[in-house]
Amino acid sequence: MGLTILLVDDDQILTEKTKNSLNWDSLGIGMVFTANNIHEAKGILKVYKVDILLCDVDMPMGSGLELVEWIREEGKDMKCIFLSSYANFTYAQKALRLGSVNYLLKPISNKDLEAELKTVCDELLKEHTNLNSQEKKQREEVWKKVLVQALSDGVGTSNTSSLSDAQYSELYPSVQPITLVLAGL
Repeated sequence: MGLTILLVDDDQILTEKTKNSLNWDSLGIGMVFTANNIHEAKGILKVYKVDILLCDVDMPMGSGLELVEWIREEGKDMKCIFLSSYANFTYAQKALRLGSVNYLLKPISNKDLEAELKTVCDELLKEHTNLNSQEKKQREEVWKKVLVQALSDGVGTSNTSSLSDAQYSELYPSVQPITLVLAGL
């Protein structure tokens, strides 16, 4: 499926041009959403998981900074890049305080924007790979403990050993709970 990005700018022509002119596939981005104000953006963010936000700062219905404040308050985890016509130090400072990745100035070439997005996408893909690796290790540990428990309970005889969903969830809260019943191995 790839990563997802939300482009937010009150300049609809610029938003559509950006959406249609970048090579999203080469960046690993599979879905591109667009919004022309923060209300539309919030609507999208309430429904879809977005990995990257590329957002204008100054918009008539609310600033990009307000949008990122809302995103942080909602606990949504995404990389945010601001794209602004204003070289305003106060805006840039607040953007950094909100944990944005960068504050870029318009106009920006497609080449420069793609280079910035490539850096962010590579970082996200690396984070996803690390998470998948950690989850795999965690599952392996769960199975090792389950098998040791089953063997110590005498599996292989007429006894049956099980780990309930509640016990499993308590021991391993970040791993999907399952009901496991081992019998007569």
